[in-house]
Amino acid sequence: MSARLTRTLRKSRNARLGLGIVVVLLVIALTSPWLATHDPRTQVIQDRLKAPSAQYWLGTDTFGRDVFSRLVWGTRISFLLGFFSTGISSIIGTAMGIVSGYYGGWVDTIVMRVVDTLMSFPTILLAMAIVAILGPDLQNIVIAIALTFSPRFARVIRSVALSVREQGYVLAARASGVRHGSIMWKHVLPNVVSSAIVLLTMQIGTAITMEASLSFLGLGGDPAIPTWGGVINDGRGFLQQAPWISGFAGIAITVTVIGFNLLGDAIRDVLDPRFSKQL
Repeated sequence: MSARLTRTLRKSRNARLGLGIVVVLLVIALTSPWLATHDPRTQVIQDRLKAPSAQYWLGTDTFGRDVFSRLVWGTRISFLLGFFSTGISSIIGTAMGIVSGYYGGWVDTIVMRVVDTLMSFPTILLAMAIVAILGPDLQNIVIAIALTFSPRFARVIRSVALSVREQGYVLAARASGVRHGSIMWKHVLPNVVSSAIVLLTMQIGTAITMEASLSFLGLGGDPAIPTWGGVINDGRGFLQQAPWISGFAGIAITVTVIGFNLLGDAIRDVLDPRFSKQL
């Protein structure tokens, strides 16, 4: 796989661009305490709504807080929320998909009806409802995103599991009396994990966007916490007077989503056999 990934990066400019964006953002997230030029929560009222300058690289918001520092710290928060929420959703959805596809019958019917019910609601509305029930908090946003994204993983993994369960080695294991749990763990899971990884990579950007949307709507808890959605919300009333507040945060979200989508495409090309034959 490493050889195919190397060839993909060499041949595809988009793959290199996506990887570069993700690596740069990851470095920013890890080094945010040292990159931030100011305390992201410190309010300097006399410096409110200052344009970008040598003192404040990306200007200040309505409370005089440094926008650059808030975006740098927001990178760490967004990455943590994106990875955690998508990781949890991938575990839940993969488990649901394997069980549904392997057993079939009434088990498949029940699981898929639950999945269909969850997917019938607009994702953002379902996430808003979950956060409203649990309370506005970043941890609850992670739970909401994980629950709303799980059906996507379940549907994709189920389709793969349906094919894997008909393979000869799986049928032989079942005929020899191997426990179903052992078969799903040793034979089905390894064959669906590549699809889960591809979907995981491509959903991280969507999860970050979802988190920003919920924070923008005021569901992220403490407004002083520097999240990208919160920064956009801080500047929504000053788009003409101070466009840099929301503008730079919007650019950060856009670049992040593009980076993860391009990286996800590259990983799909490597892990999906239909594309591997072309490399």
